[in-house]
Amino acid sequence: VQSTYSPEMKSEHHNYLTDSSNAVHKNSHAVAYAAVIAYRCSWFKAHFFPEWIASVLNRCDVKKIPRYISMARTEGWKPTSITKLGKEFPDRYRNFDIIAFDINKLSPNFSVIGNVLTVGLLSVKGIGESDRHICDVKGPFESIDDFINKTGAGKSVIERLIKLRAFDSLPNHQNANALLQYYYYTYKKHDSKTRAEITNTLMIKQGWDEGAIHLERSRMKQAYLDMYPKRKKIPPKFDNWMPDVSATIDDFIGLYPDDFKMTEILNFEKEYLGYNLSNPLSVYVTRPDRTIEAAIEAYENKLQQFL
Repeated sequence: VQSTYSPEMKSEHHNYLTDSSNAVHKNSHAVAYAAVIAYRCSWFKAHFFPEWIASVLNRCDVKKIPRYISMARTEGWKPTSITKLGKEFPDRYRNFDIIAFDINKLSPNFSVIGNVLTVGLLSVKGIGESDRHICDVKGPFESIDDFINKTGAGKSVIERLIKLRAFDSLPNHQNANALLQYYYYTYKKHDSKTRAEITNTLMIKQGWDEGAIHLERSRMKQAYLDMYPKRKKIPPKFDNWMPDVSATIDDFIGLYPDDFKMTEILNFEKEYLGYNLSNPLSVYVTRPDRTIEAAIEAYENKLQQFL
């Protein structure tokens, strides 16, 4: 006795073809996947590649994202006549590019604006559904302070956006290391010791040494006595007065002139995204004045010295 299967299905959409021995050798699912879905995907990939890759990344397994991003970078994309739909958009259709984040173009998922694919905010480790509302607040934002005031973003979000260089498009925000220290200081995220050290450095930079502070205290005391000549006791607040140091991003760029190293940026991406968007080859220092021909010539000249 041998178990067999009936090819009959209740649904009209499930069709099977059998040979004379009643063995199933074709079914409608295979035709649909191969001829319809595959063709449609290929058509969208050819003509609307940025939108297509964004759709794929939003629905694929997280572990496959690095492979698909690598494929997108390798294959590249050029617009077709169908893409343009009879119109010319020279500013939009240039070279396909992928960026981690742009603070003025945040979205919950992978999205496309023109030819640029942007990573979704919710795909960052440590950022969840409770932070989705940040994407609802539209820019343009003028500064990191403007972004924080309008969105109310917390420390975990701001730290990740800074390290993933989401503020690079804003003027004077390209030094991510200085920007992170500015954020810690301005919003009291530093420990008290570090904060005191930075405050002292800023005071000196702004001309508030011990002598200047002493002169200002004396001036304030004299002004108080001029206003109240009959009072003999001067309030202790004048002896304890300290200048209110106003910190700007410019100040911190001066304190932290060196940005994060490329190895640090790659580590941030690996930690928060699970993969690298930046080019790992950027860790190597290159000489723009040295071509292959120049290197060969230098090598041959060096050999001549030993002949």
